[in-house]
Amino acid sequence: MDKRLIAVLIIAAIALVFAFTSQQKPLAYSDKDELEPQMPAPMTTGIRGSVTLISGDCMPGEPSKTHPCTRTNISRAVYIREPATSANRSTAKLVKQITSGANGYYEVELPAGTYSIFVEDEGREYCNFFGGLGDEVCQVTTIDKVAEFNINIDHAAW
Repeated sequence: MDKRLIAVLIIAAIALVFAFTSQQKPLAYSDKDELEPQMPAPMTTGIRGSVTLISGDCMPGEPSKTHPCTRTNISRAVYIREPATSANRSTAKLVKQITSGANGYYEVELPAGTYSIFVEDEGREYCNFFGGLGDEVCQVTTIDKVAEFNINIDHAAW
């Protein structure tokens, strides 16, 4: 085979490979010329926060060497319910259920309104505050904003 023919075939093959690969864009980018990463639209109303487990001896004074007070962000099921009281917290309608990330962070888009938030702990729904019968429980209101609501699961000795 002639050297010129081999050279032409190699150049043609390279041109085909280049033409094919230059037309494809990475899937993680938009169709814009600048190839900007696609970002989800920001939430306008909803709730975000973190779930933290507090455990150990958190009494004031000398820190415990055997059971130190610790705060750890954790992944847990997060239940968003219609407004609840101490009396009806287990029967209040479930609006959404999500799971916080390994770093404890959670975020959920919701319409403007008032919600009660609980997290799963030892097989039950837990809340930072339970008042007497008839009191509101762990309520968050979102009105044209994203509300912050951090949840502390408290297993500490105070």
